[in-house]
Amino acid sequence: MRKYWKAALVIAVIVFGVGAYYVNAAISAPQKPEFVIKKQSGDEKEVQSIVLDGSYQVGFHGEPLQLTSTGTRYDSEVSFFDRLNGFQKNKITELEKEYRSFMRGKNGDINAYFEDNQYLVYADVEYKRNDLKPSDFRFKIAVLDKQDDKATSLNLSVPNESNLDWVMIEDVQKKNDQIVVMTQNHVRDSGNRKVEVREYRFDISNKKLVENKKIMSQEESENTQTDIYMMNESSPLEKHENVVFAKVVTEFKPANQDQVAEGPEVEEILSDYISYNYDRKEKNHIKLPESIKKAVETDGIDSNMFNGTKVYFMRFNEKGITITPYSLNNRRIEDEISLSMQINNKYGGMPPITTIRDGKVYAASPISDQNTKSNIVVADLKSGKTVFKGEIISKEPTQTNREYELYFHQLYVK
Repeated sequence: MRKYWKAALVIAVIVFGVGAYYVNAAISAPQKPEFVIKKQSGDEKEVQSIVLDGSYQVGFHGEPLQLTSTGTRYDSEVSFFDRLNGFQKNKITELEKEYRSFMRGKNGDINAYFEDNQYLVYADVEYKRNDLKPSDFRFKIAVLDKQDDKATSLNLSVPNESNLDWVMIEDVQKKNDQIVVMTQNHVRDSGNRKVEVREYRFDISNKKLVENKKIMSQEESENTQTDIYMMNESSPLEKHENVVFAKVVTEFKPANQDQVAEGPEVEEILSDYISYNYDRKEKNHIKLPESIKKAVETDGIDSNMFNGTKVYFMRFNEKGITITPYSLNNRRIEDEISLSMQINNKYGGMPPITTIRDGKVYAASPISDQNTKSNIVVADLKSGKTVFKGEIISKEPTQTNREYELYFHQLYVK
C-alpha cells in the first residue's frame, strides 16, 4: 500500500481534520495557549516567512494549529472549508481567492499546478470507476493566461489507457509553448504489473499530445513491491529544470516454519536515484559516495530535499543534522554541512522536520510538551553558518500548567 501514500495521506489529513473539528470543542478558548517563536540568537527576519502546521493535544482531545512568527492560529478560528484543504492549504487557498473561476473544480494537490508571472497551469488525470477496473483515463489540463484572464483547456485520453490501473500526477511544468506533465503509472502488460514514470508533452495551442516518453520502469511480481517517489521539491509550483526520483524495490521472502509467527522476511534489493532534465530531455543516475550508499542500505537517510539543482541528503543524530549536498549540474557530492540542534530524546529521538528554501535549511523539533520546548534552527547552506536559533514557548506560561503535547508535522516557507 506504500505506493498509494499520497492518496492515503490526503485521506488521513481529511479524516484528522474532520475528527479534530468535532473534538476541539472539548478544548475551550481560554485553554488554548498562544505559542510564539522566541529568539535565542541570530536575526528574527529569518523566521518571518516560516509556517509550522501542527496540533495542540490535551489528553484525547486536540486541535490543529498553525504557528508563524506572528503567533498561533487554531483551526477553530478559520472556516470549515479552509480547514479541509489540509496540506499546502495556504498556497491553494491563495490561488482559489485570486483565480476563483479558474480554480473551480480543481483538486488541492500542489504538484498538479505550475505558476509563473504570466501563467497558472493545472493538470490531472481522471477516470471512471466500475466493479471490474478503472477505465477511460483522461488528461484534464487547463492553462490560465493571467495577463488577459483567458483560460485554455484540454481533454485527451491517456495513451494505452486500457492497461492502466492507476495514474498519479508527479509534476507539471511549462516549457516554452508546451505543457509538460510527469506521471507515475501502474500498468498491466500481458499479465505483468509494472510501475512507470512517464513524461507527456502537450501543444496546448493545437490541443494535442506531441510526446509520450518513458523515464523509468520497474516490473513487479507477487514477491516484490516497487516504490517510486519524487523527492520533495522546495518550490513545487515554480519553474525548474530537473526532477529527481528515488526507486526502492522490496522483496518479500516466504517465512520458514521457524519464522511463521514473524511473517515474511523483507529485503530491500534495489535503491536508485535518478534525475531528469526537462530542457535536455536527459536522465542520469546519481552516483552516491560510499557513506551515503551505506546509509541508504541501512535505512540511515532520514530525509532528502531537492531545490531544483541540488539534492540534500540529511542524517540526524543526537548532535543535530548532517547535510550532504549533491550537485545535479556538476554531478558530484559537495562538502557536508553540520547543523547543531538539540534532538528531544524523550520521544525516541524523533528527527526534526525540515525544508530548504532560497539557499537556507530550516529545521524544527516535531514534538514538545509542558516540560520540553521545540527548537527552530535556520542555517545558510553556502556558509554552513546558523543564522537563527530559537525555541517555541507559551506566550503566557500560566496557560500551559496542564499536561499537553504540541506536534508539528510540516514546515514550509512562504
